[in-house]
Amino acid sequence: MIPVLLAAFGVTALAQEAKTINPDVSVVGLKLGERAAAKTFLDGFQPRQTADGRPVYYFYNKNADQVLKLTAASFEDKYLLTEIEVYQVDATYRMPHFQAEKISFFKTEKDIFVGYKQSKASAITGIPNVDGKDMSGPKTIIRKIGEPTERVENGKQLTLVYKLPGLSLADEAGKTGRFVYTARYEFYDNRLQRFILKISDQ
Repeated sequence: MIPVLLAAFGVTALAQEAKTINPDVSVVGLKLGERAAAKTFLDGFQPRQTADGRPVYYFYNKNADQVLKLTAASFEDKYLLTEIEVYQVDATYRMPHFQAEKISFFKTEKDIFVGYKQSKASAITGIPNVDGKDMSGPKTIIRKIGEPTERVENGKQLTLVYKLPGLSLADEAGKTGRFVYTARYEFYDNRLQRFILKISDQ
């Protein structure tokens, strides 16, 4: 029964060992497994609490059409980021969040972002996404990150999932740790709506 359901939803598991993944680990300079930049960014803001007791912070971007969600390891280590999520919202979304007024787009280190922003080439030619830089589509993610571990399709919805069982990350003191890394990139009609970057202990 399970294989039938997976086939119905277009779930494709890809061979992990056959691919090289170039993971995204930071957004607007905030890096998974590091504390220094997070402390500077979050200092003075009070976190909420997740269902499992961890601190979590929410920020709107400048135009309040994107949300940055930052989850830390614990209240004892509230600047060690273990999960970074970015998602697109519309005017009906009214949750009370802080606002990062100077940030227009919550972009990753590899210039991956939700939503749409006009590039210089598109502005000059008048052709949307002429250089592929106006939005992040599935081809953009695969070109920058590599082939996904899993690909889930359901109509116009597509999710690319990346998994690394032993990612090495160095903290601000240069101490290296090994983590289980997962990333999800969720699309609707080939436009990125949400992404989640996450590390956990092995």
